Amino acid sequence: MEKINFKAMMVKNHNKIVGFFNQFKRAINNRDKSFNKFKWELEKHLFIEENIIFSHTKLKMGDDLIIPRLIEEHKDMLKMLGSLKGDLANKIKLKKFEELLKKHRNFEDKTLYPLLDKRLNDSEKRDISERINNVKMY
Repeated sequence: MEKINFKAMMVKNHNKIVGFFNQFKRAINNRDKSFNKFKWELEKHLFIEENIIFSHTKLKMGDDLIIPRLIEEHKDMLKMLGSLKGDLANKIKLKKFEELLKKHRNFEDKTLYPLLDKRLNDSEKRDISERINNVKMY
């Protein structure tokens, strides 16, 4: 049976989201369409984290502050996206959002997902992976 590596799986999705963000930043024509695609991919990713990964692993983390911190950052990102939607050319808002996205991604890639890979057993990883695949993340 295939070993599941959370870090590799989620880093792949983070890279996809950053790619859509970069497409949006570079878009001159169809900027709304690029933004909407990026927004959809990010919202789907946050849904997966909060409703599948975090809810399943809450008791395994051992540090009650990690998940609430990440959920607050998710709320901040969604709020910033909402304000950015009405002003897609605002470079200051865009830069602030990009900084939060990068900080959040780095924490998850370097801390959260390696920790989950270490603490979850293969059966738990398979269960979470199957639930993620039902959302059609990739």
